[in-house]
Amino acid sequence: MAGLSITGQMKVSTLQKGFLKEFGLTLRVYDGRGLADSTQTLSQVRKKKGGGKGLSVAKNMKVGNLEDKFEKEFGLKVQVSGSDDSYLCENNLTLNAAQQADDKKLARKRRNSALQDEASDDDSETSPLPSAQDSGTGTVGLMPLAQVIDA
Repeated sequence: MAGLSITGQMKVSTLQKGFLKEFGLTLRVYDGRGLADSTQTLSQVRKKKGGGKGLSVAKNMKVGNLEDKFEKEFGLKVQVSGSDDSYLCENNLTLNAAQQADDKKLARKRRNSALQDEASDDDSETSPLPSAQDSGTGTVGLMPLAQVIDA
């Protein structure tokens, strides 16, 4: 598929699924200040009349231009976000470049998560309690509660 063709009869959910599949990014569609109902069509959601023509989206289109075209053609506010919908894409990037940047961010998140998991595994294997004897001074340090009770 060379892109995505969008019409007013398309449901919000169909548009979002197609956009994620084609471009690897999430498309947020707004109904006023909140997110649009995904069961409605684009023409049902819009508050004002747009140009009425369909819209064809390609990977070389810039994020900001796409958002502007949705406003002009459909009278809808949309925003392009990362595939996990945790951040908004920069307007000056093409959809292809935004998808590549998203891949890097997700890889970084996975790497950081793996490092945190590894660090927490290492912490659980070592005992956080100091030994009963202080290192070489002969003074008594902290003891486990069971040893204190038995003593």
